[in-house]
Amino acid sequence: MTDFAIYDMDRTVTRRATYTPFLLHCALRRAPWRLLLLPVVIGSMLAYVLKLIDRGRLKEINHRLLLGHNRHPAELKPLVESFAEATLANNVRPGARAAQVPLQEALAGAW
Repeated sequence: MTDFAIYDMDRTVTRRATYTPFLLHCALRRAPWRLLLLPVVIGSMLAYVLKLIDRGRLKEINHRLLLGHNRHPAELKPLVESFAEATLANNVRPGARAAQVPLQEALAGAW
């Protein structure tokens, strides 16, 4: 598999948001005790809605709460892969799925 990232800001590829579900996926599989911090996560989301913090700070707080600090990419790789598999199976719009094969072919030709 080729390492490839998609930033779907307007949800043309996925049906639902992926950032918070990714954090929950990682916490559940890596350190389930971090789910006890969900009330703080919800509090940070409320602070964002009330414009007390910006989106960047919200992501920093929730990343640290649910993943921890200074995670090495190799440590997260299996979690990223399992989340990507679940997302491809359950959260990709049909039109985006149809475009997947031509995209893979284009990427293969680029390397």
